[in-house]
Amino acid sequence: MRSSLWPLQAAIFERLSMDKRLNERVTGVFDAVSKDTKKPYVSMGDDDVSLFETKTSAGEVVNVVLHCWSDYNGKKEAQQVI
Repeated sequence: MRSSLWPLQAAIFERLSMDKRLNERVTGVFDAVSKDTKKPYVSMGDDDVSLFETKTSAGEVVNVVLHCWSDYNGKKEAQQVI
């Protein structure tokens, strides 16, 4: 079975990158982040894929981790982005 992980990551990245409300709050959505990237931003984290199979079908459960990075002293800014 071919994994849906890459097409899913690409779709999530595209959707977040095009979200007007999100992009009013962050400097960007990134797959890879350079050390001089200004905060706040969202980055793609590690993914977890669990395959499953039944008598009639096969599939996978994909957990996608997104990180929200902020310089704010507390959680408020990151929670507003989320």
